[in-house]
Amino acid sequence: MFYHGVEDQIVDSRVQAIHLPLQYFEKQIAYLRKHFDIISLDHFYDCISSGRKMGSRQIILTFDDGYKNNLYIVAPYLEVHKVPFAVFVSTRHIAARRRFPTYYLRASVFYCTEKRIKILNEVFDIRTQAGRLSAIGVISKKLKCSPQKIAEQIVEELMALLPKDQWLELNQRFASDEPMNWGEVKQLHDRGAVVGSHCHDHFILNNKQSMKEIGDQLQTSKALVQEHVGECKYIAYPNGGMSDICPGAVASVRENQYLAGLTTIAGEVEAQNNPYILPRICGHIEDMPHFKFTINTGFRHNRNYRKWAGSWQWE
Repeated sequence: MFYHGVEDQIVDSRVQAIHLPLQYFEKQIAYLRKHFDIISLDHFYDCISSGRKMGSRQIILTFDDGYKNNLYIVAPYLEVHKVPFAVFVSTRHIAARRRFPTYYLRASVFYCTEKRIKILNEVFDIRTQAGRLSAIGVISKKLKCSPQKIAEQIVEELMALLPKDQWLELNQRFASDEPMNWGEVKQLHDRGAVVGSHCHDHFILNNKQSMKEIGDQLQTSKALVQEHVGECKYIAYPNGGMSDICPGAVASVRENQYLAGLTTIAGEVEAQNNPYILPRICGHIEDMPHFKFTINTGFRHNRNYRKWAGSWQWE
């Protein structure tokens, strides 16, 4: 299953939307420790690569992007309970201490005082909460479906909506969205976490991108993780949904000698799964009955997952 961040102080849940409050995370881990066998990603890969049968109550914890709270909140808590986990880092954001595009989207739209904003020459009316949410939905889709250069232009236009001093204040208020630096990633690895790639630019590996850029993203991120951490065997696809991964990208993941690729497509791992497009269940659920239902019935998504994976021709 996958998370992004875990935070003990949620100031504005609209902006900190991808960070699960610590109190809910603690309840989830307590439940998982009681009812599941939480295994490491390395142990999981050893099982599937050797053909060893895995139990239906085994589970892996993974975290995408590379937020500071993975080191300062997640790691200490999981260490106490001897729970293994993996973190997938977006290497440009780690190296440049640059926050992620969706943070700039949420913060700028929710804290902009203008009645209307213009992004890529499209005007959005944000006078109401519904208008702001609608704008975020449309712009988010543009961010995730556009070539990298267009995505960077969108981020620049979003940042221009607020003055620099306001960004400084918001960045301090929402420290939860700050990525780790390489020293912190190395600390996380030294404390036992598996560290993998989440591309260099949190790059969406869909058919909107060129194969050269896809290859560059995979090579650069892997090389940087290897340089700073020592190994990079796995990748989690940014965004990771059915429309975010093209067959050419999966082929490139294999060519660049990653051992496995993890999606965000819901489902449970089965023996016949292609190791380069493994399903994961999202753990960002605050309601415990809903969490228990989701974690115990992940198999109900397998039909859609199989249909998607089976629509491709594999060598």
